[in-house]
Amino acid sequence: MKPHIVSIVFRDITATCDWTTADEVDCLKIEVIGWEVHRDDKTVKLATARDPEGDYSAIHAIPTGCIESTTILLPGRALKQDDLSDSEDSAYS
Repeated sequence: MKPHIVSIVFRDITATCDWTTADEVDCLKIEVIGWEVHRDDKTVKLATARDPEGDYSAIHAIPTGCIESTTILLPGRALKQDDLSDSEDSAYS
């Protein structure tokens, strides 16, 4: 089975280098969408790019403790040409 395409919302680290007070600084809420290529107790990894051979890149490694939600957008399956392009010469056919 191919990896699911998911949306992960997580809280990201924020830092300041000025005299901003602590009550003005908070973690950013970030959403990443991609193929879930790895999950264990500590880390979830999403790839946001895939080549015609099915190799994944542009990996986001997200600590599981920072994740607020995970939503499966497309269950894992091999994508068909119609899913990706109107072109008849798609490398994903």
